[in-house]
Amino acid sequence: MSLENYSEEFYMNILGYLGNRQLAPAPDLEKAVEECLDEVEKVSQFRYQWQQFDSLLPVLEKPAYREFLAGTSGYVLGVMTLGAAVDARSRAYSARDLARMCVFDAVANAYLEYCADRYEECFGENRTYRFCPGYRGTSVEDLKELFRILKPEKIGVSLLDSCLMVPAKSMLGIVGLGKQARKDCDTCALGGQCQYRREGRTCYGN
Repeated sequence: MSLENYSEEFYMNILGYLGNRQLAPAPDLEKAVEECLDEVEKVSQFRYQWQQFDSLLPVLEKPAYREFLAGTSGYVLGVMTLGAAVDARSRAYSARDLARMCVFDAVANAYLEYCADRYEECFGENRTYRFCPGYRGTSVEDLKELFRILKPEKIGVSLLDSCLMVPAKSMLGIVGLGKQARKDCDTCALGGQCQYRREGRTCYGN
């Protein structure tokens, strides 16, 4: 699809990954984004594996998770990925065109979030946003136990000892069910260090 078929928020998300949130859309940048988006759409194989729970897993018995899931009737633990072909294309660009690789990676990151958001609509309107281990008050080390439980190797996603996921364009998130919650700045760990807030923006709803 053409970039015009996506929301302005999607494009702003790409610019955010590039560190260019304040820039007016430049024709050459838009062209590069359009071309990379076309590539990402063609080579990606989006997959989402999830499992629903009604009570907190021991690894989630932490204040941050408890606060996030307070008032929910349950939650979904899910792993999502764009697949290995996207990583391969990024590596190919890294060998010959670093500028192109940066744009391609930014587009792929935003596209993964876009696909996950669209998929999570199947959980109904009464749901929270996606909360990922490593957010405020949590640790990426939590991924090790969550991977053991979910076993996303079934969809081709593995976890390194460093807690980096393979393929790189993958993520694990928690979505609360039974209540609506949207991202807000008050509960963000970055606080005044957030570059978005310094610019008078947010990382959501641009």
